[in-house]
Amino acid sequence: MSEDEALSEPFRLADAAFRKFAERTAASDGVTFEEAHKATWQLYELGHLRLAGEGDRLSVRACITRTERRAVAKQNRPLAAYWRRMARWSQTEREQGSQLEPNSPSNLIEVGPAGSSNDPRIAVGDTV
Repeated sequence: MSEDEALSEPFRLADAAFRKFAERTAASDGVTFEEAHKATWQLYELGHLRLAGEGDRLSVRACITRTERRAVAKQNRPLAAYWRRMARWSQTEREQGSQLEPNSPSNLIEVGPAGSSNDPRIAVGDTV
């Protein structure tokens, strides 16, 4: 199993949690969902946020001290690097998509609404 295959499921769960967190951030801070989602991943990459399992749920928690942020950033590095690879891949796909033939059925992809997750294991912590 490759590293990317091993990270795909944790990435899916983390991204679902970050999407919920970004929805709340966008609603309360007056930024777009896309800005909040990207910023959430960047804060995770820098160690300002961590994922915490709470029973059968996953939540987003803030890291307060510099020592904690350094340790968490190191721990978050593989998943954050995977996010960067996926973001680059997505950007490349969008750029190539703009060159596709209009109205061609082969151009269609199925996409769910932003932040949609019916996974009951995903929660955004109230203490963040």
